[in-house]
Amino acid sequence: MGNDLKCVIIDFFGLPGCGKSTISHLLAGRINYRDVFEPSYISDHYWTANKRKIVKAMRTLYVALRFNKVIRGMISIIKANQIEDLHTLISEVINISDKTYSILKKANSDCYIMFDEGIAQAAISLSLNQKRSSLQNYNELLRVIGLRRENILLVYLDEEISTALVRMEKRTSNDSRVEKTNNIELKNSIMKGYLSGAEKLKSRTNIWLQKENENKIDYIYDQVLEFEQKRRPDERENTSCD
Repeated sequence: MGNDLKCVIIDFFGLPGCGKSTISHLLAGRINYRDVFEPSYISDHYWTANKRKIVKAMRTLYVALRFNKVIRGMISIIKANQIEDLHTLISEVINISDKTYSILKKANSDCYIMFDEGIAQAAISLSLNQKRSSLQNYNELLRVIGLRRENILLVYLDEEISTALVRMEKRTSNDSRVEKTNNIELKNSIMKGYLSGAEKLKSRTNIWLQKENENKIDYIYDQVLEFEQKRRPDERENTSCD
Protein backbone atom coordinates (compact mmCIF):
# COMPACT_ATOMS: atom_id res chain seq x y z
CA MET A 1 0.00 0.00 0.00
CA GLY A 2 2.41 2.66 1.22
CA ASN A 3 1.94 5.96 -0.58
CA ASP A 4 -1.26 4.76 -2.29
CA LEU A 5 -3.22 4.48 0.96
CA LYS A 6 -6.13 6.94 1.00
CA CYS A 7 -8.01 5.81 4.12
CA VAL A 8 -7.16 6.93 7.64
CA ILE A 9 -6.99 4.34 10.42
CA ILE A 10 -8.11 5.43 13.87
CA ASP A 11 -6.63 2.78 16.12
CA PHE A 12 -7.63 2.61 19.80
CA PHE A 13 -5.60 0.69 22.36
CA GLY A 14 -5.49 0.30 26.12
CA LEU A 15 -6.40 -2.07 28.92
CA PRO A 16 -9.21 -4.56 28.31
CA GLY A 17 -12.25 -2.91 29.89
CA CYS A 18 -10.98 0.67 29.52
CA GLY A 19 -13.85 1.69 27.22
CA LYS A 20 -12.27 1.38 23.76
CA SER A 21 -15.39 -0.05 22.09
CA THR A 22 -17.79 2.45 23.65
CA ILE A 23 -15.70 5.53 22.95
CA SER A 24 -14.65 4.52 19.43
CA HIS A 25 -18.29 3.83 18.50
CA LEU A 26 -19.45 7.17 19.89
CA LEU A 27 -16.67 8.90 18.00
CA ALA A 28 -17.71 7.16 14.77
CA GLY A 29 -21.23 8.53 15.24
CA ARG A 30 -19.85 12.01 15.79
CA ILE A 31 -17.85 12.16 12.55
CA ASN A 32 -20.20 13.42 9.83
CA TYR A 33 -17.91 14.62 7.06
CA ARG A 34 -16.49 11.26 5.87
CA ASP A 35 -17.55 7.61 5.84
CA VAL A 36 -16.51 5.65 8.92
CA PHE A 37 -16.19 1.86 8.99
CA GLU A 38 -16.05 -0.06 12.28
CA PRO A 39 -15.09 -3.64 11.35
CA SER A 40 -14.08 -4.82 14.83
CA TYR A 41 -17.04 -3.17 16.60
CA ILE A 42 -19.54 -4.67 14.16
CA SER A 43 -18.12 -8.19 14.40
CA ASP A 44 -17.94 -8.08 18.21
CA HIS A 45 -21.36 -6.53 18.85
CA TYR A 46 -23.58 -7.69 15.99
CA TRP A 47 -22.29 -11.11 14.95
CA THR A 48 -22.60 -14.43 16.72
CA ALA A 49 -19.44 -16.17 17.89
CA ASN A 50 -19.77 -18.76 15.11
CA LYS A 51 -20.20 -16.10 12.43
CA ARG A 52 -17.11 -14.27 13.72
CA LYS A 53 -15.03 -17.43 13.50
CA ILE A 54 -16.20 -18.25 9.98
CA VAL A 55 -15.77 -14.72 8.62
CA LYS A 56 -12.34 -14.27 10.22
CA ALA A 57 -11.20 -17.63 8.81
CA MET A 58 -12.40 -16.62 5.33
CA ARG A 59 -10.67 -13.26 5.58
CA THR A 60 -7.44 -14.92 6.66
CA LEU A 61 -7.66 -17.26 3.67
CA TYR A 62 -8.22 -14.25 1.39
CA VAL A 63 -5.15 -12.46 2.75
CA ALA A 64 -3.09 -15.67 2.51
CA LEU A 65 -4.03 -16.22 -1.14
CA ARG A 66 -3.80 -12.61 -2.31
CA PHE A 67 -1.02 -11.33 -0.06
CA ASN A 68 1.03 -14.38 0.87
CA LYS A 69 4.07 -12.26 1.71
CA VAL A 70 2.02 -10.44 4.35
CA ILE A 71 0.96 -13.70 6.02
CA ARG A 72 4.54 -15.01 6.02
CA GLY A 73 5.68 -11.74 7.57
CA MET A 74 3.03 -12.01 10.30
CA ILE A 75 4.07 -15.57 11.14
CA SER A 76 7.70 -14.48 11.35
CA ILE A 77 6.80 -11.67 13.80
CA ILE A 78 4.64 -13.97 15.92
CA LYS A 79 7.37 -16.61 16.12
CA ALA A 80 9.93 -13.93 17.01
CA ASN A 81 7.87 -13.45 20.19
CA GLN A 82 8.52 -17.16 20.86
CA ILE A 83 4.89 -18.13 20.28
CA GLU A 84 5.35 -21.68 19.03
CA ASP A 85 2.10 -23.32 20.17
CA LEU A 86 0.19 -24.02 16.94
CA HIS A 87 -3.23 -23.07 18.32
CA THR A 88 -1.97 -19.74 19.68
CA LEU A 89 0.01 -19.03 16.51
CA ILE A 90 -3.04 -19.62 14.29
CA SER A 91 -5.20 -17.51 16.61
CA GLU A 92 -2.76 -14.59 16.37
CA VAL A 93 -2.50 -14.91 12.58
CA ILE A 94 -6.30 -14.85 12.27
CA ASN A 95 -6.58 -11.88 14.62
CA ILE A 96 -4.05 -9.76 12.68
CA SER A 97 -5.26 -10.97 9.26
CA ASP A 98 -8.81 -9.90 10.09
CA LYS A 99 -7.66 -6.33 10.69
CA THR A 100 -5.38 -6.45 7.64
CA TYR A 101 -8.28 -7.55 5.44
CA SER A 102 -10.35 -4.53 6.49
CA ILE A 103 -7.46 -2.19 5.71
CA LEU A 104 -6.73 -3.78 2.33
CA LYS A 105 -10.38 -3.67 1.25
CA LYS A 106 -10.73 0.03 2.11
CA ALA A 107 -7.18 1.14 1.25
CA ASN A 108 -8.26 3.20 -1.76
CA SER A 109 -11.40 4.63 -0.16
CA ASP A 110 -11.53 8.16 1.22
CA CYS A 111 -12.77 7.02 4.63
CA TYR A 112 -11.93 6.28 8.24
CA ILE A 113 -11.39 2.75 9.50
CA MET A 114 -12.12 2.71 13.23
CA PHE A 115 -10.55 -0.12 15.25
CA ASP A 116 -11.54 -0.43 18.90
CA GLU A 117 -8.65 -2.92 19.01
CA GLY A 118 -6.29 -2.71 16.07
CA ILE A 119 -2.65 -3.14 15.18
CA ALA A 120 -1.34 -1.48 18.36
CA GLN A 121 -3.36 -3.79 20.63
CA ALA A 122 -2.16 -6.80 18.62
CA ALA A 123 1.45 -5.65 19.05
CA ILE A 124 0.97 -5.36 22.81
CA SER A 125 -0.71 -8.77 23.00
CA LEU A 126 2.27 -10.37 21.26
CA SER A 127 4.68 -8.64 23.65
CA LEU A 128 3.08 -10.16 26.76
CA ASN A 129 5.54 -13.06 26.41
CA GLN A 130 8.24 -10.46 27.18
CA LYS A 131 10.43 -11.65 24.31
CA ARG A 132 10.05 -8.53 22.16
CA SER A 133 8.78 -5.04 22.91
CA SER A 134 5.38 -3.83 21.77
CA LEU A 135 7.11 -1.01 19.86
CA GLN A 136 9.24 -3.47 17.91
CA ASN A 137 6.18 -5.58 17.15
CA TYR A 138 4.18 -2.51 16.11
CA ASN A 139 6.85 -1.20 13.75
CA GLU A 140 7.29 -4.62 12.19
CA LEU A 141 3.54 -5.14 11.72
CA LEU A 142 3.23 -1.76 9.98
CA ARG A 143 6.10 -2.68 7.68
CA VAL A 144 4.69 -6.12 6.83
CA ILE A 145 1.15 -4.84 6.20
CA GLY A 146 2.48 -1.85 4.26
CA LEU A 147 1.20 0.98 6.45
CA ARG A 148 2.68 4.41 7.07
CA ARG A 149 2.34 6.26 10.37
CA GLU A 150 0.99 9.27 8.45
CA ASN A 151 -2.22 7.31 7.82
CA ILE A 152 -2.73 6.19 11.41
CA LEU A 153 -4.21 8.12 14.31
CA LEU A 154 -3.20 6.14 17.38
CA VAL A 155 -5.40 6.71 20.46
CA TYR A 156 -4.61 5.43 23.94
CA LEU A 157 -7.25 5.33 26.67
CA ASP A 158 -5.77 5.54 30.15
CA GLU A 159 -7.51 3.65 32.95
CA GLU A 160 -6.81 2.11 36.35
CA ILE A 161 -6.46 -1.68 36.42
CA SER A 162 -9.01 -1.97 39.23
CA THR A 163 -11.62 0.04 37.31
CA ALA A 164 -11.07 -1.96 34.11
CA LEU A 165 -11.41 -5.28 35.98
CA VAL A 166 -14.70 -4.18 37.55
CA ARG A 167 -16.07 -3.29 34.11
CA MET A 168 -14.97 -6.64 32.71
CA GLU A 169 -16.87 -8.48 35.42
CA LYS A 170 -20.08 -7.03 33.98
CA ARG A 171 -19.43 -8.40 30.50
CA THR A 172 -21.22 -11.45 29.17
CA SER A 173 -18.32 -12.47 26.91
CA ASN A 174 -14.91 -13.88 27.81
CA ASP A 175 -12.95 -13.04 24.68
CA SER A 176 -9.81 -11.53 26.21
CA ARG A 177 -7.11 -13.56 27.92
CA VAL A 178 -7.82 -11.63 31.13
CA GLU A 179 -11.41 -12.89 31.15
CA LYS A 180 -10.36 -16.48 30.47
CA THR A 181 -8.76 -16.89 33.88
CA ASN A 182 -10.26 -16.71 37.37
CA ASN A 183 -6.85 -16.26 39.00
CA ILE A 184 -6.76 -12.70 40.36
CA GLU A 185 -2.95 -12.56 40.47
CA LEU A 186 -2.75 -13.70 36.86
CA LYS A 187 -5.38 -11.14 35.83
CA ASN A 188 -3.37 -8.35 37.44
CA SER A 189 -0.14 -9.63 35.92
CA ILE A 190 -1.63 -9.62 32.41
CA MET A 191 -3.07 -6.14 32.92
CA LYS A 192 0.32 -4.84 34.08
CA GLY A 193 1.79 -6.36 30.92
CA TYR A 194 -0.71 -4.36 28.85
CA LEU A 195 0.25 -1.16 30.69
CA SER A 196 3.95 -1.80 30.12
CA GLY A 197 3.34 -2.49 26.43
CA ALA A 198 1.23 0.64 26.07
CA GLU A 199 3.94 2.79 27.68
CA LYS A 200 6.45 1.60 25.08
CA LEU A 201 4.11 2.79 22.31
CA LYS A 202 3.81 6.28 23.76
CA SER A 203 6.25 7.75 21.24
CA ARG A 204 3.99 6.57 18.40
CA THR A 205 0.72 7.68 19.98
CA ASN A 206 -1.15 10.73 18.62
CA ILE A 207 -3.66 10.98 21.49
CA TRP A 208 -2.82 9.85 25.03
CA LEU A 209 -6.14 10.35 26.77
CA GLN A 210 -5.91 10.62 30.56
CA LYS A 211 -8.63 8.95 32.61
CA GLU A 212 -9.39 12.27 34.30
CA ASN A 213 -10.57 13.77 31.01
CA GLU A 214 -14.37 14.05 31.29
CA ASN A 215 -14.96 15.18 27.70
CA LYS A 216 -13.28 12.28 25.93
CA ILE A 217 -15.38 12.30 22.74
CA ASP A 218 -15.10 16.06 22.24
CA TYR A 219 -11.37 15.99 22.86
CA ILE A 220 -10.69 13.10 20.47
CA TYR A 221 -12.99 14.60 17.84
CA ASP A 222 -11.05 17.88 17.94
CA GLN A 223 -7.79 15.97 17.59
CA VAL A 224 -9.16 14.03 14.62
CA LEU A 225 -10.09 17.31 12.93
CA GLU A 226 -6.61 18.69 13.56
CA PHE A 227 -5.03 15.49 12.23
CA GLU A 228 -7.22 15.63 9.13
CA GLN A 229 -6.47 19.29 8.47
CA LYS A 230 -2.74 18.64 8.60
CA ARG A 231 -3.15 15.85 6.05
CA ARG A 232 -5.53 17.87 3.84
CA PRO A 233 -4.91 21.59 4.38
CA ASP A 234 -6.98 22.38 1.28
CA GLU A 235 -10.07 20.84 2.95
CA ARG A 236 -9.78 22.75 6.22
CA GLU A 237 -13.23 24.30 5.90
CA ASN A 238 -14.92 21.07 4.85
CA THR A 239 -13.69 19.13 7.87
CA SER A 240 -14.41 21.80 10.46
CA CYS A 241 -18.13 21.15 10.54
CA ASP A 242 -19.68 19.76 13.71
